[in-house]
Amino acid sequence: MANFPKWLTKDKKGAFVVDTHQAYPIFLKELGLKPDQYGLEVAHQCIKMCVQDLVSASGSDPRDTGGSLVILMDAGKDKEKWAQRNALAGKGARAATQGREARVHWDRIRAKMR
Repeated sequence: MANFPKWLTKDKKGAFVVDTHQAYPIFLKELGLKPDQYGLEVAHQCIKMCVQDLVSASGSDPRDTGGSLVILMDAGKDKEKWAQRNALAGKGARAATQGREARVHWDRIRAKMR
């Protein structure tokens, strides 16, 4: 298997598993965002885009053989830590996705995160 960051592993069923307790702090710091609903949603979207890039470059992309790329966000027992509903709104999660702001943020940090 390719050499992925510590926060990304592959399970026995072939899903790519993100350790949210490792990934969110890394991405929030690199993005320069607070852990409010907006920041968490931008980080979530950027993590998913990063996984897509990493898997695509790894030579083990299931989409190359007609399969599906499955990305699981794993918070272990502490699922509430990164839950948006527990965070202040900030600009809100909607701005991150519907306004495509997460994509703009990803384009800005993409080279550093690969």
